[in-house]
Order: sequence, then structure tokens, then C-alpha cells
Amino acid sequence: MTQTSRRGNPDEEFAKSDRSARLLRTLKYVEAVGEAGIRPNDLAKRLGVSRRTAYRDLKALEMEVDVPIWNEHGRWGVSQSGLLPALRFSRDEALAIVLAARLLAKFATGYDPELGAALMKLGGMLDEPLRSAVERTVSQLSDLRDQPEAQSRLRILANAWVNGRVVEFEYAAAWSNPGTTRTARVHPYLIEPSSATLATYLIGYDETRSAMRTFRADRIVNPRITPSTFVRPKDVELERTLAAAWDIVADQPLEEIVVRFTPEAAPLASETRWHPSQTSEREADGSLLWRAKVSGLLEVRSWILGWGAGAEVLKPQALRDDIALRDDLENKAHRGMAVLDPVKLTLTNWDEVMGAGHQEPCSLPALPHPPEGTESPVRHFTLGKAVWIEREDFEEVPPKGYKRLFPGNKVRLKGGYVIECTGCVKGGDGRVVEVLATVVPDTKSGTPGADSVKVKAAITWVGVADGVAAEVRVYDRLFTDPHPDAGGKDFKASLNPDSFKVVTAYVEPSLAAAQPDQKFQFERFGYFVADRQDHAPGKPVFNKITGLKDSWK
Repeated sequence: MTQTSRRGNPDEEFAKSDRSARLLRTLKYVEAVGEAGIRPNDLAKRLGVSRRTAYRDLKALEMEVDVPIWNEHGRWGVSQSGLLPALRFSRDEALAIVLAARLLAKFATGYDPELGAALMKLGGMLDEPLRSAVERTVSQLSDLRDQPEAQSRLRILANAWVNGRVVEFEYAAAWSNPGTTRTARVHPYLIEPSSATLATYLIGYDETRSAMRTFRADRIVNPRITPSTFVRPKDVELERTLAAAWDIVADQPLEEIVVRFTPEAAPLASETRWHPSQTSEREADGSLLWRAKVSGLLEVRSWILGWGAGAEVLKPQALRDDIALRDDLENKAHRGMAVLDPVKLTLTNWDEVMGAGHQEPCSLPALPHPPEGTESPVRHFTLGKAVWIEREDFEEVPPKGYKRLFPGNKVRLKGGYVIECTGCVKGGDGRVVEVLATVVPDTKSGTPGADSVKVKAAITWVGVADGVAAEVRVYDRLFTDPHPDAGGKDFKASLNPDSFKVVTAYVEPSLAAAQPDQKFQFERFGYFVADRQDHAPGKPVFNKITGLKDSWK
């Protein structure tokens, strides 16, 4: 963003600044003139812009930012009746607000016009350099993709929350059961953002499950406010409940977590307050014994796994066993690529660049970190004109921070070439049936010059020519309620319809040669085992053991 220089005419410098900053200062000038209002000509001279620009900015404040602008006899002003009383901030308070806004701009996933308007009004109240920081924040937010559907959905949910109305919606399943939904009828108790996923969640009582539930807002489909009202029970203390959560999931029973951090990891672990209930004590050898009581293990498990060998779980035993299982499999289970929700990717220039029908030999280590003194086995596969990729690896309109395939973006096919996405083909129902891309010559992994084209992501894939169709059984929790039979409830009502799912996947050739009971790591998905009874040559069957980490999208 162009900043005002201490030299020269400030208004001339301002005329070159971005639109967000200009609108913010326009608002400040119009508010400053009070009830007398200001003519567009006078405003244009004051800001060093044309009369047309000044007029356009006044209309933008009214139509886009929702400022209550009045226009009478050629003069423009701000109606005080449509605004909350003016607030005055101390410098420390203003700094706190600016830092919060800056943090928001770094992690926001889409543009919210109401947020932009609020920050713009805030900036008009502040002095430099705080005002410039707010201007920069508004500018960053305005560059994000507008998400009218998400904004509309959140308004409906917020309306139901504020007015104490029951809301109904369809709730989409996560990746383990894509394309399916269930109907939920919910008493909205709270709308809360997650620091881990940067998503917004609805927390409330689910009548269809007879229990408290946490819903990710962007998986809520067609929300509807019903005429029914509700009163939050007095025994539901959300603040206390959320304080027990690791991040956002607060509908699980409290469990004591005890973790020992190594002397090397202890200083980093001790410098941050990870949970309100945590206590810690240093041991004689310099290690740190860390304790907390947390609602459920899903979120804290991922945190512990992120410490690697620096953290050892002592309690509870179930969490200790789970992490020990992953540690054991990490150095034993051979890697392989599998596509569980496939969509075809076609490299449209493959025949021209590589030759018609050509299949390029590729290879990757089966064990990236083999035991000391040993070499990793090598797995072999081929890359041709068509491959299978995960459906979630393509977005026609990418959200903020998305690094995989979208028109104009380049990624690497893991172990293969860099490709550039050019578009997609859709079926009659609007669903993507084919992703289109071009291969970038001379970028094959492991060859000279392979890194000459920089990319931000590498995606897994399976060749259409040598990939093998496989039955993959994915398991989830048996019950949706941690206490399915408590209080006389019928446990059958809490059975999880997504607890078991069978998908037809594609796996690389090395996985097709698996022996019954042989264990593998499907890259990005977790650990799987070839079924003892049903797995056979030409008919591979795999069962999920555990994920690389637990995800609760």
C-alpha cells in the first residue's frame, strides 16, 4: 500500500493510495464536517482527487460499506441516528484492537463486507500510525474472495442464535463419507471460531441426536429458522464447557492428559499456556511433566503428535497406545499412494511433449526413514497422460491459502513432473468429472533442473494405466454420543451412520502386491492393513487402522 510521505503534498500522495484507504479517509472527512455536510467538489479538493472519484466514493460508503449517508441540496453527510454512540479509545485500547484486526487479516478465509465496514469506521477514529495499520488490514481483507453464500449462512445461524430460535439444516459428512448429509434440528447456544482450523463452528443441542454437538459452519447446508423457540438450560455453562475444550470440541467427557516433554522440548513447551487447566513441573533431568483436563482427545492428539519424539504420553492409556501404534508403524509400514475419492486428471499436452502412449517410469522410497545402516526399498510406478487424483485437490475457485490445483496454478505430482492446471470438465449436474492440466517439461523429480519451476504443493496420484482398483474400508466412531446409554437413553439412537464406509479406491502397483495382514501407510491418509480373509491377488482389500492424525473438519 502506498503510504503518505512526509515530503511533498500529502493529498497528492493520498490520491495514489488504494481504494480502501481512500474510502476510510473519505468517511473521516465527512464525519468531521458534522451536520453541515460537505459538497463533492470541496471533498475532492480536500482529498486531491477528481469530483467524479469523490462522488463515487460517497456512493460506495452508502451502498457497499453501509454507512448511513444523507444527501440534501448537494451536500453529503453521515446520519448520527443510524450509528452507535461514538466511542473513545485510549492508545493502549486502540493498539489492542489494531493487533486483533491484523491477526484476523492473516487468517481470514474470505471477505466479509460487514467486517470491512466495521474496520473502516474504526480506522477513521484513530491517529497515525494506527490508522495506516487498519487501512492495510482492510486492503488485505478486500483482496479475499467474496463469499456471499457463507455470509448468508452465517447470518441465518446468528439470527437463530440471538433470537433463541431452533434452526434446521442438512449437515454434510467429512471426507470419509463424501456426498452424504444428515438432517439436524439444533438449538444454537454459541457461534465460535476455531484457532486450529480457522473455521467457524455452531455449538448447540441437537434434537436429532439428543445431545450437545459441534457443527462446522461451512458444512451446514440450507439452514432454516423454524418458528420453534428454546431456552438454554441453566446447567449448560458454555464458558466453563469451552474452557475444558482444547480448541472448539466441547461435547466429550473430561479426561486427564499427562505428557512428559524431553529436556530439549521442555523450554518451548513451558513458555506457552496451552490450556486453562494446565499445570507443569520440572523434573530432575530437565524434562517437563505437563498435566491438563481436556474435553476429549481428538484435538489434543494432533497437538501431541506435532511434538514428535519430544513428547511422551503417560495418561490416558488409550491415547498412549494410539500414539505408540503410530510410532511403531511409522518406521515399519511401507508407503504407497492411494486415491480414495478419485477424479481423473488429463495432461492435455502429454502426447505432444512426451510422445503418444508414453508411460514415464517413476519411483519413490518405500521407507523415507529406514533403520540406521539399511537402505529403503524402492517402489515403482508409471506416469502417463491420465492419472487419478483426490477430488479435494482441485478447486475451480480456490479459498485463501489453497495451494493445490486451480486454473493457472502449478503443483508437482509426487515423484513425477510439475503440472499446470488449465481448467476442468463438468457433468450435467455441475459436478467436476475431469481436471485438465499441462505437463511442464524437464521437471521430473530427481533429475537435473527438476526444481527450476518452484511450486508450493505436491499432490499424491495414481496412474490410470497401472493403478489398481481396491476395496478400502474406512472406520469411524461407533457412537455419536460419548455416553450413548446415559440417563436411560436408547443407545441405538446414537449409532453413527458413518462409522463404516466402503469406497472403491485406486492404489499404486506396489500396494496391489500386498500380502494378507501386511501393513502400509497410505500417504496423507494414514495406516491400512491388507484384510486377512478377503484380500487376494487381483482383488486387493484394505482396512483402515488409524490416521496420521485425527481430523475433525
